[in-house]
Amino acid sequence: MLWVGNAIVGAFLALHGGLMYFGVVGYDAQLSALSMRAGALLVVTSSMLTVFSVWKARSTAASR
Repeated sequence: MLWVGNAIVGAFLALHGGLMYFGVVGYDAQLSALSMRAGALLVVTSSMLTVFSVWKARSTAASR
C-alpha cells in the first residue's frame, strides 16, 4: 500500500512540474526561466519515483 500511495503522490508531483514548466499556473517574466528549470527537474525526478514505486508495488504484490 505504501508503494501505491508513493506512486500516486509522485504522479501528482510530475503533473505539477509539467504545469510549472509550461507556465499554466501563472506567468511571471522574472521567474519564468527558474520555474521552467524547476518544473523540468520536478517532472524528471517525480516520474522516476513513480516508475520505481509502481515497479516495487508490482514486485511486492507478485511475491504474495
